Amino acid sequence: ETDERKVQQRLKQVGYGKNTIAYDNYRRQVPKNSRDGENPAHLRTPNARAAGISKRQFDGRLREWRSKLHVFWGDDDAESAAGASAGTEGAR
Repeated sequence: ETDERKVQQRLKQVGYGKNTIAYDNYRRQVPKNSRDGENPAHLRTPNARAAGISKRQFDGRLREWRSKLHVFWGDDDAESAAGASAGTEGAR
């Protein structure tokens, strides 16, 4: 991609996904040197610099990648997050 502003915005969106507990869990469970592009369980981060893809196409790839990351969120983290939010609702 040649539009630097567009690339920076895309990198920012990818960064949001990489700044999650789910991504940290994924990196621990699937080390980079053992990832295989043919394995559907091994995620591929959308290429923010890919030439010739529209905003809609990139957003679709980003959305798919983020939804696949949720598999690595972990039950313990989801339960503690649910418990924390339930506790704050009662305080209102």
